Amino acid sequence: MAMKSKKQYTGPSLGSKSHYPAISQAYWAPQPQNTPYSVPERKLFVGMLSKKFTENDVRNMFSVYGTIEECSVLRDSTGKSKRLCLRYLR
Repeated sequence: MAMKSKKQYTGPSLGSKSHYPAISQAYWAPQPQNTPYSVPERKLFVGMLSKKFTENDVRNMFSVYGTIEECSVLRDSTGKSKRLCLRYLR
């Protein structure tokens, strides 16, 4: 008994000889800036801190890298540290 061969679905693009069009160089070129120059974000996220760390501990640890404008250890509703910190460097 001969088995019937099953025809495989190749889809509209599979099996055909069409190719995608090439991407032009203009696609990769940088776009002109329409907005005036602005200061880049200086926000830094620090994770995996000890739960014992306070804002002052984080300030002291990172003060060697620059002036810290703002520093806050994120806490839950009970005041317990989430072991995360947001800092803004100048």
